[in-house]
Amino acid sequence: MAPDSESLQRHTENGKVIQTNEGPPEGAGKATPRRRRWLTALASLVFTGLGQVIAGHPARAFVWLGIQTACLAAIVAAMYLGSPLLCWLSIAVGLMVYLASVWDAWRIPRRDPFPSRLRLVVAATALLGIAFSLDIPRRNLIGSYRTATPSMEPGIAAGDYIFTTRLWSGIHRGDIVMFTSPQDETTRFLKRVVAVAGDEVEMRKGELIINGSAVERHLLEPCADGLCNLWRESIDGRSWKIRIENTDFKLYENYGPETVPDGHVFVVGDNRDNSLDSREFGPVRLDAVFARPAFIYWSMGSAEDAMPGAGPRIREIHWDRINHVIE
Repeated sequence: MAPDSESLQRHTENGKVIQTNEGPPEGAGKATPRRRRWLTALASLVFTGLGQVIAGHPARAFVWLGIQTACLAAIVAAMYLGSPLLCWLSIAVGLMVYLASVWDAWRIPRRDPFPSRLRLVVAATALLGIAFSLDIPRRNLIGSYRTATPSMEPGIAAGDYIFTTRLWSGIHRGDIVMFTSPQDETTRFLKRVVAVAGDEVEMRKGELIINGSAVERHLLEPCADGLCNLWRESIDGRSWKIRIENTDFKLYENYGPETVPDGHVFVVGDNRDNSLDSREFGPVRLDAVFARPAFIYWSMGSAEDAMPGAGPRIREIHWDRINHVIE
């Protein structure tokens, strides 16, 4: 009976009959089954490099994970530097690396000889551990936020979507920060720091006074609706626009004086007459501050600004605000 897995052939050499057993052609039986390809590709969709580990190529898996980690570092650096172009390029490269790793897991052949199961279990465990470890700083270092109120207009409007970063070197006057509300820990605010620990802050007839000196400001132009004026305010060599209403009644026109205690900052909204801030709830603890805005990556009008006749879910996109770096 002929063997199932090999062919029996006879050859003659110098008049002698030689019987040889030849194995299957080179490469036969090494093709990766379609089901295994789907498994490795899906595994890499879940975690970069996991499909390569399943196929028996742990070293290849760590190379892909390392490249994606470099892309993540570039995204964080771009947000810290306030560079929308570098951020979008890093995101695009990171996405291409992710898809390329999935394709690589789909097409890579099963390693022969296949590594021991113990070795693969150790490699998979290490890979997942590193992936989870990288996900923790990603969640803690970068994030996004949607503004729902006009309290920071004109610089940040209601409906702006903002990338945020938790990397900074100290908090200074003029910084915009995100913090947990002293009145409700489930509420997050975005305001500008105008005074730090030890500063004496007050407001007189809407004019901000720090340590006995009025903060420099000059009139820019009236608002488009004619209901307010835009001013440029400057502190410590930094400047930004603020909005002041043209009305006789202003809730926070006068405040203080008050000295900011240690471990606290005094925050106000750039829309001075339409902002819930330290003039209402007092100085904010530093440990309540958790992020700073980087730039606006999307902007869409609020429900009240929906395009007439277009339905309640269709809102105007503010193209001119996208990629605006927050000052």
